[in-house]
Amino acid sequence: MHLVWTVGLLAATAAMGGCAVESYAAGLEAQIRKTPAGPALYVNCKPMTPSVLFVNLHDVADPVHTPLQLGEVEAAGRHGVTIVSLTIGTPWPAEGETPDYAGAADQWIEMALKANPGALLIPRILTTAPSDAWFAAHPDERMLYDDGARGLPSVHSQAWRRDAALHVAALVRHLEARFGDHILAYHPSGQHTGEWFYDRMWEGRTASFEPPAAPAFRAFLQARYRGDAALRRAWGDPAATLETAMPPGKAEQTRADQGAFRDPAGQRQAIDFDEFRNTEMADTVALLCRAIKQAAPRKLTVAFYGYHFELAPAQAGMSTSGHLALGRLLRSPDVDILCSPVSYWDRGIGGAGYFMAPIDSIQLHGKLWLVEDDTRTHLSPPDAGYERPVDFRQTRGVLARNFAHVATRGTAVWWMDLPGQGWFAGDEMWQYLGTLDRAYTEALAKRGPYRPEVAVVIDERSPLFGAPNDRVNMPLLYLFRAQWYRIGAPTGIYLLEDLLSGKTPPAKLTIILNAFRLTRRRSGGGIEARGRGTERLLRSPRATGRHAARAGSEGGRPPLQRAGRRRHGRRRMGGAPCHRVGHAHDPAAAGGGLPRRRHGRGPPPCDDALVRDAERRYQAAAAVAGGAVRSGRLSGVALHRRDPYPAYPENPA
Repeated sequence: MHLVWTVGLLAATAAMGGCAVESYAAGLEAQIRKTPAGPALYVNCKPMTPSVLFVNLHDVADPVHTPLQLGEVEAAGRHGVTIVSLTIGTPWPAEGETPDYAGAADQWIEMALKANPGALLIPRILTTAPSDAWFAAHPDERMLYDDGARGLPSVHSQAWRRDAALHVAALVRHLEARFGDHILAYHPSGQHTGEWFYDRMWEGRTASFEPPAAPAFRAFLQARYRGDAALRRAWGDPAATLETAMPPGKAEQTRADQGAFRDPAGQRQAIDFDEFRNTEMADTVALLCRAIKQAAPRKLTVAFYGYHFELAPAQAGMSTSGHLALGRLLRSPDVDILCSPVSYWDRGIGGAGYFMAPIDSIQLHGKLWLVEDDTRTHLSPPDAGYERPVDFRQTRGVLARNFAHVATRGTAVWWMDLPGQGWFAGDEMWQYLGTLDRAYTEALAKRGPYRPEVAVVIDERSPLFGAPNDRVNMPLLYLFRAQWYRIGAPTGIYLLEDLLSGKTPPAKLTIILNAFRLTRRRSGGGIEARGRGTERLLRSPRATGRHAARAGSEGGRPPLQRAGRRRHGRRRMGGAPCHRVGHAHDPAAAGGGLPRRRHGRGPPPCDDALVRDAERRYQAAAAVAGGAVRSGRLSGVALHRRDPYPAYPENPA
């Protein structure tokens, strides 16, 4: 009878989240739980403040940097921040060889635990750097770029996917056996800077010309169209078959037949190919997280993804990024935490410290968002860049601003010494960060759900139909943040699919940024329905619905008019948002150009017709917002204009 009761208790507590199971099973267990206030971190069934130190440990024998790095781990733990993220290697042994876990991973973890024996660790595992022997054995499985160069392993390669999953799982099982009680989560990384966007994207280069891409693309088309007849209708090609379909060539990928847009009838092959490439990247992330979960089911997974705003300046279009399948990744049960750095633009004193992703949608789906705060503090070299603070007072101000974003949303944060040079070294720094951590612990215990008054909505499907350049998405998604981050009211950032499905909370004002491509089947009247429950719903007349298709169709020419041309025979507009060069209030004028993301570009100069069009839209938005304020439906919002094109950033004086 006692045995039956014990088994019943275990089953019941497991169903409630496993809180009593720890009495019967050894080892650390970490969870992201859905709570009324949003996703929350639990460790061994107790809530834990998700504040983290990230430090790169490079060389055990380095007499200069290693003491600094370990000193950060020790000081962080002494001031209450016990979670530590660090980069480790991934052995890729040849068949029959024994993997070198000691040299690749164990020594770094042992160093961190020596500095803080109570630390909980998040190892970051690089997966796209296999051994030279693997590359030699798989020469055709490397990315092939449009300039003929070879690169990292192809995300379309079944051989690389198989081996990466096997080696990552083996590494995780080894670490669980040796250090399992100190490991909170695992962070698989890969592609450009480990952040899962296509390598060389910032150079304007595209890959997926390698041999594994073609069969993977055909598998994608088979799942999409099911039969040759549907493929032929979509592509407008009576000879197309699922068995012989090929990726489009470089010339087709770089064409845009409708000005700022691709023709959805005549260029469906290129549109499908870009969707395929984004899907493949998200599926790769999910695959590696699944391998980790199978090896360590009680631990969490972390991944970079969802940089919709930050990747908008991609020279060949953000559809080449690989980050336009966030909705797909949010449906994966194997992904627990998603993350990105603070935006690299407008991050200094007086800046806004933007999110790169629609983080409120991510948290609505029960995934915890993690902000990588890699601020170049006053302890970094003077030439570190990115609006580096000049002294500790400015450093505190930037860190506090970034932390305010974290605290209002209930996200996680890691303070990142990116090169391991002591950016977050010393008691003065950790006394301050420890104060933030303690304040956050108190706030998390009391917080309720985030209820923004303004909803900003992004569509991750519409960029697939855009021209392969940055002229539309950079102003709308990258630069326009300077306005709506300073709107004076709490703002939520969501995916369009969540707005249409009713997941987003009600807002007084909804701004839809880039819904160029909507079908009736996709929207189902959802925008209008959500608008009726909202005080005001604003859409640019040359944005939302501009590329609408016939009911229930993803193909066919738009019934209204060709994109880039106004109705009723009015003057053709080039379809390219722009920047007034040398404007009196241009904060970058003295520096000789636009603010730049690490490898981004500025938009082209304006033509006067576009400026007049922007002026009319600004006046319309001002009238709507002003009416809402006067009627009492919306308070505390002001539109302030210094440039006739309102999507250009304005830093406060």
